[in-house]
Amino acid sequence: MKIGVIGGGAVGLLIAGYLSLRFPVTLYVRRNAQKRLLAEEGLTVENGPGRIRGFRVALSDEPWEDDVILLAVKQHQLPALLEKRERPVRPDQALMFLQNGAGHLRLFDRLDYENLYVGIVEHGAWKRSDTTVVHRGSGRILVAAVRGRLSLLDPLFHDASFPFVPADDWREIVNQKWLANAVINPLTALYRVPNGALLDNEPLRRAMRNVFDEAVRVIDVGDREAAWRRLTAICRQTRDNRSSMLQDIEAGRKTEIDAILGEALAVAEARGEKLTLIDFLYHSISGLERGRR
Repeated sequence: MKIGVIGGGAVGLLIAGYLSLRFPVTLYVRRNAQKRLLAEEGLTVENGPGRIRGFRVALSDEPWEDDVILLAVKQHQLPALLEKRERPVRPDQALMFLQNGAGHLRLFDRLDYENLYVGIVEHGAWKRSDTTVVHRGSGRILVAAVRGRLSLLDPLFHDASFPFVPADDWREIVNQKWLANAVINPLTALYRVPNGALLDNEPLRRAMRNVFDEAVRVIDVGDREAAWRRLTAICRQTRDNRSSMLQDIEAGRKTEIDAILGEALAVAEARGEKLTLIDFLYHSISGLERGRR
């Protein structure tokens, strides 16, 4: 099975590094400079495989000829990336979305892929450079089929060192990840703290619970107390991690606030509801983002 990983950020580098130990992998990146460095130096996953050279590097606008395509780019990069690829290169090609939030769900109906999946990344990763990613927290990647056969991905489901785990309900796993992103990411980005501070600092823990209570009014996760326990477990397991939104703010990059909290506000508006705290967080992060950029 040939795998294409689209995106040279932290998640794309991490996945390409591990999967290239077992599969033929092509890593597609946006910039020529990163392509050149990866071709010359290889890829390093710190706290994991060492220098890796057994993969191909291409630019993201080159043809995607792989069997399975993993989209490891930010939400706002998806429309332009997919604009010319609404029909697959091959009818049996599979496409997997790995984004935070829920903005990508709007794209599914316009894509002509028979095998379409969502994946939820539970690893912690930090991009040190264009060729190096730090694996900060081992986890798993949950995968569910939006349409098509999950069995098509069977070769991915047999590696305990970097596990892909099949899931039954794609909406359930997307909503669980969306909720975690909606609570943890904006709070850590606003207060410039690692994930664990939301548990260790009692006022921040209360703020986290208040945002959670608002978010679950529009993000369906079933049993709310079970969802709260999952959320605090994520904070505990990733206590030293700096969320992707915090890293984006610090680096002056565009965040995924629209796909995470913007989508929650859109659902609330459609239902005639007001989400005061989430509205405050949305505009706070948007303001920080514009100021830093």
